[in-house]
Amino acid sequence: MQKTDKWSERMPFCRFFNNEKVTEEALSGCMKDHCRGQCAGLEEVALIEDTGGINLERSG
Repeated sequence: MQKTDKWSERMPFCRFFNNEKVTEEALSGCMKDHCRGQCAGLEEVALIEDTGGINLERSG
């Protein structure tokens, strides 16, 4: 994801992550369930780690 200085492009992310119903546990659980379903029945799976993140702070 590319950084943006446009509030209109950052606003949806801010609203989503500031929602009290959105928790790290819920997001993690959803991703685990999806991944588990996608990998079911496969003999081999390549695990690739993404250490990137989303930074919505404005710099400068």
